Amino acid sequence: MEVEQKKILVTGASGGIGRAICLAAAKKGYYVIAHYNRGKEKAEETLRLIKMPVEKGSLFSLTFLTATAVKKRWKTFCLSTVRHGVL
Repeated sequence: MEVEQKKILVTGASGGIGRAICLAAAKKGYYVIAHYNRGKEKAEETLRLIKMPVEKGSLFSLTFLTATAVKKRWKTFCLSTVRHGVL
């Protein structure tokens, strides 16, 4: 029986508290989905810090403006990650 890896979506993963949560979650064995708004390079650095290659980790960019925009972007993200075996 294969155990499914735990996953976590962390908002603000490009620095500060978000980055710290990513690092702690990775140490606990979570697959980290790193959200960023404008700091893509810093979010990629977060994935490098947790020793998760960018091509194997997940970056998620979203500006939280409206509920409709969030739902649409989240649906697109979920469909994309399912195709790649992440979710």
